Amino acid sequence: MFPVEVLERILQDVDWTGVKNCSLVSRIFHDLARPALFQKVALSLEPDPNVSDALDCETSCAQFFRFLLEDANIASFIRKLSLDEKLSSRADDTATDWQSNADNLILLLPKLTRLKHLSVQSSFLSDWTMKNVGLRATVMQFCLLPRLQSLQLSFIQLQRRTLLLLTSTPNLSLFCIDITSDPPITSAEIPPSSSSLSVPSIRLQDLTITTRYSDHRNSPIWSIMKTAGSNLTSLRMYSSPFDGMSPRGEHKMGHS
Repeated sequence: MFPVEVLERILQDVDWTGVKNCSLVSRIFHDLARPALFQKVALSLEPDPNVSDALDCETSCAQFFRFLLEDANIASFIRKLSLDEKLSSRADDTATDWQSNADNLILLLPKLTRLKHLSVQSSFLSDWTMKNVGLRATVMQFCLLPRLQSLQLSFIQLQRRTLLLLTSTPNLSLFCIDITSDPPITSAEIPPSSSSLSVPSIRLQDLTITTRYSDHRNSPIWSIMKTAGSNLTSLRMYSSPFDGMSPRGEHKMGHS
């Protein structure tokens, strides 16, 4: 029998299906395989079922949430997390229908002790994170975790001040986001540790921007470069995929 450290190293080089098969061999392999099996997790959120007379209408997403929340260690293995909306979500859902997702995410957040990479993806037509106030606030807390190393946002609506707070993440990718003006200061978009408009720690080094529009509506997004300042070492800018233009190019930022 190989030492545990050797088996752990071997499993890191095995594909997901192979690791899953190894987890079925024995209890020892099961325990060793779990960190590799759950290091990358995708959560496709959906509203609560609109079925009033069903005895068991729990969605697969809700079942997976329960599994992550009830297990003592699984969530701590997650290093890369993707949040998006399930394609089959209803068009007529309400804020109440998304409350269980908000509740589950806020409970999951403190368990993600090793989370380093986060992706939040919406669609061109609407931002699902805005469907419930609690859901939106929790997603923003995920995005502003100080331990994140990379963050990818697609078709997400952001307030200008929240955009600037994202400079606390070293690697940031913004795909077709919408920037809105700042309302009066509240705690809905900014966690308690970031009560002021200033960024507590600017760590942004690698920035990728794909604009949503080809006109002046993109102008607020450039403020993030100014905020990052000399910390920014790599910048990639791509024009809107909806105007038929080719990529603007890639730039390496040097210090003077």
